[in-house]
Amino acid sequence: MEDLRAWLDYMRSRGLVCEVLGADPHLEVGAVTDLNAKQGKRVLLFDEMKGYARGFRILTGSLLDAERVSYTLGCGWQGDSQALVRALRSRLRNPSETGTVRRASAGSVGPLMRNELRGADVDLSIFPAPQWHELDGGRYLGTFDAVVTRDPDTGWVNVGTYRMMVHDSRRLCLFVNASHHARLHIDKYQRRGERAPVAVSLGHHPALGALGGMELPAGVCEYDVLDQLHGGLELVQAPVTGLPVPAGSEIVIEGYLSSGTVPEGPYGEFLGYYAGGRMQVPTLEVEAVYYRDDPIILGTCAGIPPYDYSYFRCPMRSAMIWDALDDAGVPNVVGVWCHEAGYTRAFNVIAVDQAYLGHAQQAGLVAAQVREGAFGGKYTVVVDDDIDPSNTEQVLWAICTRTDPYDSIEFIRNSWGMALDPMVERPDGGRLDTLPMSRAIINACQPYRRRVLGQFPRSVTVPPEVAARVTERYPQVFGKPA
Repeated sequence: MEDLRAWLDYMRSRGLVCEVLGADPHLEVGAVTDLNAKQGKRVLLFDEMKGYARGFRILTGSLLDAERVSYTLGCGWQGDSQALVRALRSRLRNPSETGTVRRASAGSVGPLMRNELRGADVDLSIFPAPQWHELDGGRYLGTFDAVVTRDPDTGWVNVGTYRMMVHDSRRLCLFVNASHHARLHIDKYQRRGERAPVAVSLGHHPALGALGGMELPAGVCEYDVLDQLHGGLELVQAPVTGLPVPAGSEIVIEGYLSSGTVPEGPYGEFLGYYAGGRMQVPTLEVEAVYYRDDPIILGTCAGIPPYDYSYFRCPMRSAMIWDALDDAGVPNVVGVWCHEAGYTRAFNVIAVDQAYLGHAQQAGLVAAQVREGAFGGKYTVVVDDDIDPSNTEQVLWAICTRTDPYDSIEFIRNSWGMALDPMVERPDGGRLDTLPMSRAIINACQPYRRRVLGQFPRSVTVPPEVAARVTERYPQVFGKPA
């Protein structure tokens, strides 16, 4: 499959790439990235950054729209968001038996090993690590990274996207939420009294960063899913830890997690707040660094939605929730969308063709509690099949016209909370796996009895055949402006 540079060449051919020269990694890189996500939506390539050598680059804006995400995930151009969701269904959770990880070769492979730093020669300060947000607690080198760990019992390899703050020239702080798969691996090593081996790619095909940021099922390796999406994935064993890393990576670091912890954060997170405060996290004690000539760091930053990596999670998480509903036996689901305004977790909409009384409640309750929708979830809205779940105006119209607030909203108490949520009160020393948050399920469907009896008022719409006729007849009204 193509590497990051081939992906970048394609984006250049589409006229989407903008080079930014001379930006200051202190706030300017983050500011340009955030404003671009809200206005320009370009692929940004930063170079000649203040304080860093020319050729040490950062790329942001990689997955800002449906066309970019479709191409990156190997789906082709699907035309719209819901078509992309349908194209992704099942492809994110059922990788074929490719044996990808077992095919990782040992030794030096390709341009990744062109430059190498070992032991006392390791110096992370040569790589641009921005302070992305004004109130961040430090400089973050890992934001759209690929953190590789292995289960010491089963050999299952996980690739996760986790934030990594620079602690010093040889150590990075690694924050992994209690719910994430790398935490399961790390905890196993700790119970053994061993340090967990970790390898990190800092520049790679954006699809790997996207998969690392999603809730794939336990036991599924992101490399296998990536290989299914694109094919031809080449891996190499990192020399120190033996962990598999992409042969086409721009930068790879590897080492072992410390047994002690240091303060990390705060960091401007995907909810749009500096939530979570200072965390106590282990450090990755780096034993070796490998990088290509003129390396590119794949970076990103969050903020108030829409932000740099908010869109790609919408179709991916929507497809995964849809698959989970199917697995749970919920019939007649016709659409799913996780909205950017809810940081793709807190406001999820399920469209169903109601088949029986209680169908809408069933769909909402299941979607709110399956793993794909539970972490960070707050509001699950269920609408009829005449509503496009990705159209905010249609969803709000359904909420306003097809609900009675007292009867149409159900609550789940003491569900899964997370430390980054500004509404979660985390006491000093409080465990990250004991944070509660309630859920609301809003049934914004037509009342089932009135629907089947034909007693619910008809919607005011333009008949499709009339819409097609007038659109063709009056191009001066409906055509694109000159």
